[in-house]
Amino acid sequence: MRNYLCCTDFNRTGLIKLLNYVLTVYKECNVTNFPIDCISILQHYGFRVLTYSELKKINFELYEICQNCTDDAFTYKKIVAYNENNTPERIRFSLMHELGHFIMHIPSSNKSFEDLADYFASNILVPRATIWYMRSDSVRGICRTYGVSCMAANRIYEDYKMCHFSECKEINQDIHKWFFPVAIPETPVRKAKRIIEQETPKEKHSAWEEYHDMLEKYFPERLQNYVLK
Repeated sequence: MRNYLCCTDFNRTGLIKLLNYVLTVYKECNVTNFPIDCISILQHYGFRVLTYSELKKINFELYEICQNCTDDAFTYKKIVAYNENNTPERIRFSLMHELGHFIMHIPSSNKSFEDLADYFASNILVPRATIWYMRSDSVRGICRTYGVSCMAANRIYEDYKMCHFSECKEINQDIHKWFFPVAIPETPVRKAKRIIEQETPKEKHSAWEEYHDMLEKYFPERLQNYVLK
């Protein structure tokens, strides 16, 4: 039995709200590439980001509190301290977990809030709406493209396969367009013709529509069998 959240644990309104938090961070911090720069994002929101070793030199009492509370990362007022002995992938996830508490205004009082902050971290590090377009729809691809651990990538990939994209189509489309904006070419001005020939309009597909069509063709269960509770 899994002990972490996935998309099917949310109703439509709750999932859209979480993804809107993610998109807001991207826009406010001008995040346009992967892997995202976690420390710069925290600094944008006024946090001072320190390693545990750096914190130990500055405030030994606070360092001891951090050490006793967690082996990952800890937030105190506008300080985020993290354990530099962890892997880079785990550090990045821990930092975005702390950001989740701040952005969503949730305390660290129980497991439900901790799981929610984890799911926020998972989505801001790896927005599901970008996985196929980045050609990273595998555990290895997710690890390589987004800079997350194998454990996190496994969970993210399972969540991705269950995502009911059409249920939250607008917000997923907005996230996709933020990273992959569609360039609109300039239309040349044509000289007037005496005889106007009617051309059969060509069917146009946006990148998002192609993505949606691909899911219907190859992964119909994602759009039909998995309905958010």
